[in-house]
Amino acid sequence: MVKCNSEIVKKYFDEAEAIYAKYLLPENLIEIFKKAILSCIKEKLSRMQKIRILDVGCGNGRWMKYILENVDNEVAIEIDGIDISDKLISLGKKKLSRYENVHFYTTNFLYYSVKDYDLIYFFDVIQHFLTREYLLIMKKLKTMLNPNGQIIFADKEKYSIYNIKMILKKRFKLVPNYYMSANYPSFKYLNKLAMTEGFKRKQKYKINNFHIAIYQLLC
Repeated sequence: MVKCNSEIVKKYFDEAEAIYAKYLLPENLIEIFKKAILSCIKEKLSRMQKIRILDVGCGNGRWMKYILENVDNEVAIEIDGIDISDKLISLGKKKLSRYENVHFYTTNFLYYSVKDYDLIYFFDVIQHFLTREYLLIMKKLKTMLNPNGQIIFADKEKYSIYNIKMILKKRFKLVPNYYMSANYPSFKYLNKLAMTEGFKRKQKYKINNFHIAIYQLLC
């Protein structure tokens, strides 16, 4: 399987700008996001007056918008979104222009240096990084989180029937280009790296084809 670098990922998602401009969140993904991400945000808001969130691979800000529309106190949240596609970031800035507590940045996570987050999530996104980059990602996350901050990975699993089917589809070019860069992670390997870097796994579960792992930074 050909593994794609960030420039190719950027190219694929820039090309998909027109698709994402009309994209509607599917119900099955909404349900997964609610259980994996939104529930954690609401739990934090029940204990904290204000929280800072980072959406890695935010695209056009669709999940950021969903969060703000589905919490009781949107002003208690400051949310940043980063993506390597400047075209998708441009869409997001237009879509969420009315929110003063939302910020977009065109950058690769590996070069992003903002800190003091309470929650960082990778929703259907860690697949677009190379396996050899995972350790660097974990090391960066450790420096970016506040004490007791959390990270959430929600993605498909490398060792799964879903991935086998996707490999075949990519080989015969039966999926759009932006699927071609998918390199699904081994959650066992992610867990090993997280433990090494001082994270504690709080939860691990599966919803349909998605595996979810939630980690907390040990103080």
